[in-house]
Amino acid sequence: MLDRNGDTLGPVSELLVDVSGAYITYLVFSLPSVDGDKLIPVPATSVLLNRDKKTFMVSLEKEIILRDAPTLRGMELPRTVLQGRKEEERRYLFWYNLTPVRPVPQGYTTILPETRPIVYRLGARIVPGTRATLSALRNMSALGPDGQVLGSIYDFIVDPMTTRIQYVLFSAEKTGDITTGEDKLVAVPLSVFTLDYQDMLLTMNVDRSTLMYAPAAGPSEWRSFTTNERQRDVMIYWAMAKNPRPLNAGMRVLPAETARASELTGFEVSNVAGESLGELVDFVVDENGAAPYAVIEFGGTLGIGDEWFFVPLQALTVNTYRNRVILGIDQNTLERMPGFQKGSIPENGDPGWDAEIREYWHTWTQASFPNGWFRDAPAGNIIGATAILTSEIMDYDVRNPERKNIGEIEDVMLNLQETRVAYNVLSFGGFLEIGQKLFAVPFKTMIVNPYGEEVIFDISREVLEIAPGFDRGDWPNIANPLWHEDVDKYWLNIPPVG
Repeated sequence: MLDRNGDTLGPVSELLVDVSGAYITYLVFSLPSVDGDKLIPVPATSVLLNRDKKTFMVSLEKEIILRDAPTLRGMELPRTVLQGRKEEERRYLFWYNLTPVRPVPQGYTTILPETRPIVYRLGARIVPGTRATLSALRNMSALGPDGQVLGSIYDFIVDPMTTRIQYVLFSAEKTGDITTGEDKLVAVPLSVFTLDYQDMLLTMNVDRSTLMYAPAAGPSEWRSFTTNERQRDVMIYWAMAKNPRPLNAGMRVLPAETARASELTGFEVSNVAGESLGELVDFVVDENGAAPYAVIEFGGTLGIGDEWFFVPLQALTVNTYRNRVILGIDQNTLERMPGFQKGSIPENGDPGWDAEIREYWHTWTQASFPNGWFRDAPAGNIIGATAILTSEIMDYDVRNPERKNIGEIEDVMLNLQETRVAYNVLSFGGFLEIGQKLFAVPFKTMIVNPYGEEVIFDISREVLEIAPGFDRGDWPNIANPLWHEDVDKYWLNIPPVG
């Protein structure tokens, strides 16, 4: 890595990747200092690349980087990377606000991420996504559907000009008549993998025979996968493979990303060209606690701001850096989207209230939604209605079965990738002398009664006193899987109401 004057800073020692989006987010280089080597993460979009000299260049002098640039606190990754939005934003904005090197030195080019199209996956794509390091993923074993080891990750094929991770080079275990052992590497899309951060477990949704017939090459022949013809063969094979996951850009990551509905409401909605379309105003929650739709008011370039439009979370990219939601369909398709009267869910007492919405998304967008996208049978957690808005829930009182007012709903935490309510955030005021603490409570433990504008929650002092909570002014890092683990473990033993 070089500074803007061409002086050497240090070697690039690691790459941070967004495994759910399948692209490189940061280059980490080692910078010597009087206090020892510093690990400096630089956004891939903030560096220049010289492919012939195999060098990168940043737009600051060495002295300023040593003094001001954010550093990584060790490389105990991937968990260390999950430090929360504030730390991530601090790293990103430091480099984003810099003036780029102009003119671009001879032989260098700007790394420009390709336009990343919207994909219809299990839920919304989250920007920045879930982080990992390539070194942490290399040599990680992967289990098949039967729980047996299928092999391990050997390396990755990356396009340096777009930061896109194109394929995983996978070393399959040699079993029986399978010939793709250590001497052969199989090109596998990231979307075939699921990464569970809680247990650091990597799984694949394919069997051994699928790997046996997949496009493969020897370790010295991996460059063949960079040719257009070979990449086409790989894409066609996995698109037709038995029981593949939807071919999204990246891995499915567990636990998925969680965000507060109150913070997402008001985000600008734009198309992939960056043109403003409108605003995200609410979310729909159904009887099972699923969150199938975001509610959008279109204005901007469309000029249709007097109706509400219900958009599946699968069709959205959520960018928490820019407070923006990206909807990746063309304007002609967008103008055919059915709109409804503002302020409420249409025909909410009818289980088929969203039939027209579903028909539109299947017909006009020709979307290939994964199995399970359709809502399940009602579970009975909403009385007299099939769905409700998160803004309505946040206005409701919390009452016990005797209808005594015991608290309020402060917020709703949404799992955007699994399209469901992760938790309702409750406050209890002086009830049971709990004070001003807030509690994240799973949706299944309560009943929502829209007609009474209330949430029924049967809770005892003994249960609440030891429940995991947090101060109103000190919200937890809800991107941290360890926090989810603590909360879920506690409420797992509390029986659901009803």
